[in-house]
This record gives sequence, C-alpha cells and structure tokens, in this order.
Amino acid sequence: MRRHHKFGFTLVELLVTIAIIGVLVGLLLPAVQAAREAARRMSCSNNLKQLGLALLNYESVYRKMPQGVIGLNVREIPSVGSNHRGHAWGAAILPFAEQQSLYDQIDFKIPAIRSGHDTASITLNNERVYANPLPLFLCPSDTRPRAQMPFLEMASSPVSANQTPIGCSSYVGVFGTNGYTDYGLMNNRWGISFGGRIVSILPDQGCYLGGQGTGVLSGRSSVRFAEVTDGLSQTIVVGERSWDARQIPATDRVFWGGSARLYQILGTGSFRINSCKSSDSNFLGAMSSNHTSGMNGVFMDGSVHFISETIESATTEQINAISNIRSPGNVYRVWQNLCVMNDGNPISEF
Repeated sequence: MRRHHKFGFTLVELLVTIAIIGVLVGLLLPAVQAAREAARRMSCSNNLKQLGLALLNYESVYRKMPQGVIGLNVREIPSVGSNHRGHAWGAAILPFAEQQSLYDQIDFKIPAIRSGHDTASITLNNERVYANPLPLFLCPSDTRPRAQMPFLEMASSPVSANQTPIGCSSYVGVFGTNGYTDYGLMNNRWGISFGGRIVSILPDQGCYLGGQGTGVLSGRSSVRFAEVTDGLSQTIVVGERSWDARQIPATDRVFWGGSARLYQILGTGSFRINSCKSSDSNFLGAMSSNHTSGMNGVFMDGSVHFISETIESATTEQINAISNIRSPGNVYRVWQNLCVMNDGNPISEF
C-alpha cells in the first residue's frame, strides 16, 4: 500500500527561517539608510554648488561678493529705529539663482522683517517674499521646519499675532573665525556673543554694520577677490547649520532672506564642526549638519567639499583667549584657517 507523505516546515525550521530573514533585514537596513543619506548628501552638495555659482555670477557682475548682511542706516527711516532687521546674502543672489521675480519684490530700503513688537510702521511686503521656503536653501538631511517665526514668544515680551513665518535655510555665510561678542567692539571682535547673549542686527549699536569679520560674508563686507589672499580654493564662503530639536529655541533658526539676529544668517569658525548639537546657547554661530561625520561647504572658487568634523581645530577657549582676533598668532588650526580669507595661512589639504 502506497503511503502519501505530507510535506511542510517543522516549528524548528520555521524559527530558523525567521531568524535568517531577521538577520538579513538587519544587515540590509543600514545599507539602505546609508544609501539614502549618500543621496541626501549629494543633493545638499548640489544645492551648495548652485549657491556657489550664484555667488560667482554676482561677483562677475558687481566685481565683489555680496554683503553678508545688508543693513540700513537708522537716519533713513527714523520711525522704526531699532526695529531695523537686515537682509541676508541669500536675498542678494536671487537673480543668479533663477529667482528674479522674488528679488524684484524685495525693498532693500526698508527692514527685511518686522520686529514682532512694533508692526505698525513696517510694510508686510518683504515678509511675504521671505516667507517662501526655497528648496535651494534646504538640505534634505536637515529636519528643520520649512518656515519659522523669526522671534520667540516670551511671557515678558509677547510677539505680535501678525508675525509672519519666514522661510528657513540650512546654510550660513561664513563670517570668519571671530569670537562673536556682545554689542560692538571687544578685542577687535564683531558680531553676536558667547554665553547666550542674543545680539540683534541693530545699526545704531554697530554690532555688524561698522565691523568686518575675518571671512568673506560679514556685515557690509563687499569682499573683492583680490582681498582673498589665502586663495579662492582655500577659503570657505558658505557652510551648513543643522536644526536640532534638542536645542533651545533661540539658537536653531536660520533664514535665507532676512533675519532678526546675526547668527540666523552667518556662521563662525570659532567652534568645531558639529559642536552645536546640544541644548547650549554658548554655541551661537556654530556650523553643523545632520550628515555623518561632517558637513558640506562651498569655497570661493565655487567648489564644494565635505569637511570632516575631525578636522584639526583650535578649541573655543583658545580662540576666546586671543587678545586681538586680527592677530591670532599660532592659535588657529586648519578649520579656522579655512574660514579666514587673508590670515596668511593657506591650506593645501584638509
């Protein structure tokens, strides 16, 4: 009598199969994630390449680089006084980034955005322009919102309900390797501060209009190629700034067009790359990214390079101890030298 055998998996065979599948999936997922991040990093690099070309085309027309922050003279519009808010370098290069129609709508004679506390005397027009999130200014690996309020809501100073969210950016112009300090000139350093003191873009206090950074994009810088004596291929002009949900709200906002704070437009080489990924306002102005182990940066010759977070760098304490930031002696290392356009220490490899 012929017997009919039933074929099937035993419980042990099924468990082994599931375990093998689990191991394969565990091996595959990191590879997929790595491939996705590589694609995002390449897309970010392409964004920076386009920004670099726009900057070079701007220079070709005007024979100088745009100002890092385009400010206003208080005497031009006395009624708004300290509510002047600066236009960013990103706004200046719009015609060279296929955004002529947006550029034509900007009025550079009035503040970029309203103060949030006194809105009656300032037109909404610029805010409507800067409210546009532009993909060119957003890194795919950056998780920041596409638009944010430029001012914080504080119990002691409530923001106007009419405030407009402003289009965000993942990229900051390089101010130099200045130890940003509070309001005005201290040890020949200009800009924002250490220690969490937030400095507004106020022309009457000279925290950026009268001072120039040691990098290409600072206040009313208008740098010419001849001034970049360290070499165009060895001077970084735009870097990344990532958004970190762990940061305090005051330090995570970057905008492509206009801003309330200097560090919302510009970055400094005073901090190591990716050192700002903590809830610490001492890292105002640092450069960072969500890419693995470094960030992309565009150089004055238009080339884009990935800069490792392990690049040789002076510590913030060493830089902050310099008595005159324009005479740093031998404190600066490779990262700081890349951020300074004429310190006499060109870097051939990094």
